[in-house]
This record gives sequence, C-alpha cells and structure tokens, in this order.
Amino acid sequence: MLNIIRAELFRSKKSKLFWLILTAIFINGGVYGMSVATSEVFDDIFIMPLFILLAAYFSLMIGREYADGTMRNKIIAGKTKATIYFAQITLSLMTSMIFIGAFFIPFIVIASTTMAANIPLAVILSSSAGFVMSIFVWSILFTVVSILISSREIAAIINFILFFAIMISAYQINHSLGQQEYIGTYNTETPVQMSPEEVKLAVEGMFEGSHYSEHNDEGVITYFKIVESDEEVLNPRYIDEPFSTILQTIEYLLPYGQLNAYLSTLTSYMYAASEEDVPFHLFPLYSLCMLAVLIAIGFIAFRKKDLR
Repeated sequence: MLNIIRAELFRSKKSKLFWLILTAIFINGGVYGMSVATSEVFDDIFIMPLFILLAAYFSLMIGREYADGTMRNKIIAGKTKATIYFAQITLSLMTSMIFIGAFFIPFIVIASTTMAANIPLAVILSSSAGFVMSIFVWSILFTVVSILISSREIAAIINFILFFAIMISAYQINHSLGQQEYIGTYNTETPVQMSPEEVKLAVEGMFEGSHYSEHNDEGVITYFKIVESDEEVLNPRYIDEPFSTILQTIEYLLPYGQLNAYLSTLTSYMYAASEEDVPFHLFPLYSLCMLAVLIAIGFIAFRKKDLR
C-alpha cells in the first residue's frame, strides 16, 4: 500500500491539475480572509469554491486512473482491491491536508488580527479543528463516489450534485428548526353570564365594558358581558420534540450543517459574546462517524466493482 501511495504522490506532484487546484484554493483562502477582515462576517459564499474545487480534483484525478488504465494495471500487478481502496483513501486524506494548509495560510495571515480582537482563542481553535474534520468528510465523500464511478465526467457531475444537495438540505433543516411555535395572536370575544354584582352595575349604567341581555320564554332577563382575550396562533410549520432533536442531529451530521453552525457562531462573536448552545465538542465525533460510514460503504461497493 505504501508503494501505491508513494507512486500516486509522485504523480500528483507532476500533475498540472494538482498545482492548479492548489493555487486556486490558496487564492480562495486569501479572498475569504479579506472578506472576514473587511466585513467581520463569516459568509459561506466565499468558502463554497473550496468544496467545488475539492469535488473537481478528486473526480478528475481518480477518474484519470480509470481512463489511462492505471486502476486495472494495479489489479494485474497483483494488488488487492482492499489495498487499492485504502491506499486511495489515505492519499485523499493526505492531499486534503495539503489543500487545507493552502487555504488556511493566507486566510490566517489576512484575517487573524480581526479574529483575535473579537473571538476567544479556544473558540478559534475548536472551530478550526472541526472545520478540518468536515473537510475530511467532504474529501472522502468525493473520493468514494469517484472510485465507484469509472467515468470522471459522471463522477464530477454526481459530486457537484451531492455538494449542492447537502448544502440545500442543511439550509432547509436549519430553516425548519428556526420556526417559532406561535406566529401571532388573534382577539376573541366570549359572552359570559354576569354575576349579581355586575348585573346591578349594568342596570345602574355603571358597568364598564360591553354587555347585553337576553329574555327567555318566561320573561327572565339574563345579562351577559363580553370578555375579550388574545389567543396565540400555532405555527403549522413548527417542529416539536422528538422530531426537532432528530433533525438537529441530522443537521450536525451533515458537513455543511456543521459549517453553518461554526460560521454563525464566529460571526456572533464579532458583535457580542455568543450565547448559542451548539454542541461543538460533538462535531468531530459526528465527522468521525460519517467518515467511518462512507469508507465502509465505499469499500463494500468497491469490492463488487469489476476493474478488468
């Protein structure tokens, strides 16, 4: 497996695509740093190119191995599918670390002063560590798709679709969980029979408020007062327990859901101390679970794939 990793690293160093993507990610990190330094807002629109570049790189690089017969030659040379698969997973994680460094170096250089003046160091470090873990999830997701689909064009399209689907799902879940239980109030008027004291005041013309009287068939007069009250209107889109907890967990399992939580919290620190109860300490665990699931699913499917 080490021989495969060394060979692929050498190929990457010689690849124009690798250096092109690395340069683009470096520029992306600088642009994002300038955005944070000038606006004091962690806007995800300036970080989206990073994920798109990752999807493009893994789709094209792994797809090239199918196109030029490298993947098939590894099998002919006696390499097992397990060796090929886990070598590629390891290589993807190593490549991700290089790309993460290329993104963070210009970002930290440009935005560090602004961040240090407003955000506690512990929050910066925990957010950075969680962000790195979420990048690993994206990289493995794109890698698994690219390993299982021989066509690099189709793999790239599917990876782009997955990225935007996960992003939109994270936004939709966050929007649904942010719905208030009540969306307003409406006024109701209820007739209530008056007490003898209230009837006396009404007869004397001293009762404050609306009232009316009714006669029955026997001529008995009954006095009623109008009681006004405000009733809250329930929001039909409000999600109650236990579904809200389930959806919240799903949101934090999604790498883009974690990203939104990090960026929202970091932005809040720019203006006031954050009081959001976000379980950041669980995010790396969620990412590890996602990594394990993706790697396992990919391995099971790859073992059944015909590489000859």
